[in-house]
Amino acid sequence: MTDATRGGALVVLDLKFGSMMPEDLVQLATYAAMVETRYGPEYRPALGAIYSGRKGRLTPIFKDGAELMPLGHLPTSVISGRVADYWALISTGRYPARPGRHCSWCDVRSACVWAKGPQAWLYDSSHPFYRKETA
Repeated sequence: MTDATRGGALVVLDLKFGSMMPEDLVQLATYAAMVETRYGPEYRPALGAIYSGRKGRLTPIFKDGAELMPLGHLPTSVISGRVADYWALISTGRYPARPGRHCSWCDVRSACVWAKGPQAWLYDSSHPFYRKETA
């Protein structure tokens, strides 16, 4: 732990109890932006960390073994833009597939062509046998 964190800097802590760690660390910056939005810029956490419940310790984030990540590289405006993009998708009902390691536990994998779901032809417009129902 550095002198900066002993001195009272706010740290975002993401608790993980599964075996998988996050694919990216934007989530930590998102939490910091939410704290800033709610409480003001003077309360924006400067650092982020991931706590592994299975191991009972902070998880090294960088190759050098550092457990704390500076969060100043993604300002609130960038995070707000991402949230706006997500909201636009939710508002239109469009949920494009983002294949990755999460596919094995996704709730809609049976209807997804990327996951080779058995019902993908019914719901996924990218499936070659998909036909939009006509009224």
